[in-house]
Amino acid sequence: MARSVNKVVLLGNVGRPPEIRNVRSGIVAELCFATNERRPDGLGGWQDHTEWHTLVAFGRIAEIVAEYVHVGTQLFIEGKLRTDSWEDNGIKRYWTKIVILNLVLLSRNDQRSAREEHRDAGEGASPYAYIPEGEITEAEIPF
Repeated sequence: MARSVNKVVLLGNVGRPPEIRNVRSGIVAELCFATNERRPDGLGGWQDHTEWHTLVAFGRIAEIVAEYVHVGTQLFIEGKLRTDSWEDNGIKRYWTKIVILNLVLLSRNDQRSAREEHRDAGEGASPYAYIPEGEITEAEIPF
């Protein structure tokens, strides 16, 4: 039997509030997700392009989405493509969604900075818990 791969990796931002539904088998979350890229415009410059994706999460991942994900949240997603089809007045329609298998929250939605979180963590906090402002000098690099 031939092997195949169905894997999607995305880094982007949530475009509107997640839609959360309870179904017989548990909780389902659906997200509108934006990824951005720069393309040459043919005139020597660059043009920004936004691609919109529909993401779907089930179970524990859907619970995390419901609790922590909001408009603008930056996420790293690993998932797989799933295509649904249906009949609409005799016309076969398709909608491809990305089923989230792994989710990493990359931004916080509160206004606390990383420096404040490090300070609040106390003396036992890791020195790598925040990114210092300004330029890093060679003396600060540990290797």
